Amino acid sequence: MPSRRRPDRHTQGTIQRHITVDYGIKVFKQIESAKERGFQLRAAAKKDIRKSLSENEYGELRSGKLVIAAEAFTAFDKIRNVCKNPDLLTTLNGVQYARTIINDNVRVIRNIKESGSSDESSKLALPSITVGNEFTFTNVEFQDLTTKEWKNKEEAEEANFKIFHKLMLAWNEKMSGYGIPGKPMKDKYKQDMMRFEFDLGLENWSYDVTVDDGCVEIITPPVQASKLEVGEIAMAMDRYIFGIASKLKLDAGQKAGGGHINLGRVGLEGTKAGLIGFISAFYEDAAFWMKLDGDAKNAPFPEEVKDNEKAKSETEKLVEKYQGKLLEGTKYSDDDVAKDFLKYVLKFRHKDLPGSVKDEDVSHYQALNLDHFNAGNLNEQRVEVRRVPAQESRIELLGQLSRLLSMAKTGKPPK
Repeated sequence: MPSRRRPDRHTQGTIQRHITVDYGIKVFKQIESAKERGFQLRAAAKKDIRKSLSENEYGELRSGKLVIAAEAFTAFDKIRNVCKNPDLLTTLNGVQYARTIINDNVRVIRNIKESGSSDESSKLALPSITVGNEFTFTNVEFQDLTTKEWKNKEEAEEANFKIFHKLMLAWNEKMSGYGIPGKPMKDKYKQDMMRFEFDLGLENWSYDVTVDDGCVEIITPPVQASKLEVGEIAMAMDRYIFGIASKLKLDAGQKAGGGHINLGRVGLEGTKAGLIGFISAFYEDAAFWMKLDGDAKNAPFPEEVKDNEKAKSETEKLVEKYQGKLLEGTKYSDDDVAKDFLKYVLKFRHKDLPGSVKDEDVSHYQALNLDHFNAGNLNEQRVEVRRVPAQESRIELLGQLSRLLSMAKTGKPPK
């Protein structure tokens, strides 16, 4: 199955989220006004804030003047909501929940205060390029499906979906424990999926939990690459994607699915190397990605397809053509580059690609997928890097992304 937001306010250097004085006062008034059943929670919350923060930090927090990350922003909403639930407040779990929120809050505050996210501090070659991710996770149940014989394709798909659906509900249960329940939806194939939405102050973020062959696939929307290094989204990704996967004993789906990385068109076009530079460098770097990810069937380089000599020859012709234009200063469109590669190179299939994949869909199953480079609105236009193994962590993703963005900027593979 093919896999498929307001101005920033800068304070204390590069931190971009601000809780107003009025909001801070409002939240604490709500905690202070909790009825008798809420006193225990309030006391525990205050005690843990006092214990974890200095007097100065505590004063800032009470007045609402502290600029903090999105998780801290939403944490007070969670406390407020818990205060409204008398049944929860009578239990030890209610108190523990408050403590967990406050402790997370403090960690977020300190992390953000120590290291803000910005283009200036980014270690990535193209920090402003947008990046969307497809993370895949699998387990023994999924893997066992490959050892069974099925009457037909439908039976196999039903068994795969049953495992996914159970995991999707378990994922939602874990997230609901953090006060972030999922929103049931349908994916583009009319299959059940779950969307988790995060109110990050001045910016919203979300991810989708969807089904794919032999794995749970997590799809994230495009965000600036630098936001994957540090900040609210980076921390949310660590805790609410990789953290939840770990709690459910799911492993990175390197035997099923992959860690596809989508690079926004605008960022690629803004470099001197352009689209042709990135394609050329990535293909030159093929040996690295082949060793890292053995999934040639679903994401082959030109040298791995059935008619590899023809594919390599066509690739060389196009690289020579457009790099020649680049050197001469002759104008050309990256739309033309994408169209030519789709027409002459990305039409060759791997020998093991199932016959059920139609010829017009073969361009999707390549190391680089250019199907969406000039399709849809600008925010959707992208290059999908498919020959990437599933990531075990955000740090692993950053390692892969660093290499890709270096090539996108320079048009050359790493030495």
